[in-house]
Amino acid sequence: AAAAAAAAGSGPGVLSGFYDPSLIGFEETVAFALETTRAALVAGGPSLTHCQPLKEILAVQLPSAMCHAMIHHPSMNVTSCFVQTALALLKFDDSEFVSAVGAMVERVLLPLAERQAGVPTEQQEAALEGLLDLIRQPEFARRLFVSHDCRLDRTPLFESLFTALSRLALIDAPLGG
Repeated sequence: AAAAAAAAGSGPGVLSGFYDPSLIGFEETVAFALETTRAALVAGGPSLTHCQPLKEILAVQLPSAMCHAMIHHPSMNVTSCFVQTALALLKFDDSEFVSAVGAMVERVLLPLAERQAGVPTEQQEAALEGLLDLIRQPEFARRLFVSHDCRLDRTPLFESLFTALSRLALIDAPLGG
């Protein structure tokens, strides 16, 4: 729950550099930061979650900072790095990380994929590819359903995700545009 709330927009704490307003126009720097974070997550593996304060940073503050980075630095490269870092978070077999990635999907990737924010086609394509990459992960769809849709206090994210993907797949124009 804390991870979902953090990803939804509460303060990022120690990871504030991801969405520093002075970096507007420096999408390459933000993409590099996301890629470096992904590399650290992959290299550290599950041992990173053994330390509770570090686990909290990874499950709460990192997803929040990533969402802010996507909002303040929209580009195809940042979107791609965002998705790859989210995939690295899913490697941690913990419900907190599934909830955090679910919140990231709901707040950032789904609106981009549905082009709700008036985003360029390239960024929409990157968001769609990212959603498909997430869905292809073993157990992600089931874990997302269990952590979001089976609870009355949560939005039907699983349903929204697959409805959006189905709608976009059935439209004649490329990517629904």
